[in-house]
This record gives sequence, C-alpha cells and structure tokens, in this order.
Amino acid sequence: MDRQERFRIGWQAGYNQGYMEGFDAGYEAGFERGKSFGYNESYAAILAWKEEVLLTLRHLRELLSRRKVDLCGAPADEVRKLIEKLGNLELSCGP
Repeated sequence: MDRQERFRIGWQAGYNQGYMEGFDAGYEAGFERGKSFGYNESYAAILAWKEEVLLTLRHLRELLSRRKVDLCGAPADEVRKLIEKLGNLELSCGP
C-alpha cells in the first residue's frame, strides 16, 4: 500500500467518522428542538383551551347573574350549550 492509498483510506475513515459524529449531533439537536417545539405547542394549546373555558365561564356567569335564567326559560338554550361545552354534559328541560 503506497502513501496515496493510505491517505485515501485515512481520509475516508476520517470523513466517515466526522459524518457519523455530525449526524449524531444533528440528530440530538433535532430531537431536542422537536421536543421543545412539541412542548411549546402543547402548552399553547392548553393556554388556548383555558382561555376558552374562562370566556365560557364569564359568559355563563353574566347570564346567570341576571337572575332571570333557568334551564327552561328563554335563554336556556344558550345556558345549556355553555354548560355542555364546559363539561360535555347533556342537559334537557323537563322530565
């Protein structure tokens, strides 16, 4: 094996090693970024859900504070829908 052949083999081994290390580092960095992105997306979804629940509760409180609302009166459909939205309950008027 001559000098040029040894150089080529050494260069190929170094290239392969560098490629593997770079791939591993890139994979780890990508995994961390993906994990962070997933966490942030989930957190944002939870915050949006909480905001929706709070807005629904405020609206329900506003309707109930009028003291004219029952589950069979005129605004009853809206109240029932808000309560169902909060708890996935089915409410009906009457027996």
